[in-house]
Amino acid sequence: MSVNYKEKKDELLKSIDKKRNDMFEIVSIYGINSEKTLAYSQDLDQLIVQYQKIDGSKKSL
Repeated sequence: MSVNYKEKKDELLKSIDKKRNDMFEIVSIYGINSEKTLAYSQDLDQLIVQYQKIDGSKKSL
């Protein structure tokens, strides 16, 4: 069970890192106030919340 937890956590961290890098690229092309940047930022927020839920649930056990 802890292997699945670790794998999911690692997968989310990789996704967060990729989305963050992609967002920086989008910002450099379209600007910080573009709809595309907002969409990437919201996606990144969702990934971070998922990570925090997994990480927090492990700590509360």
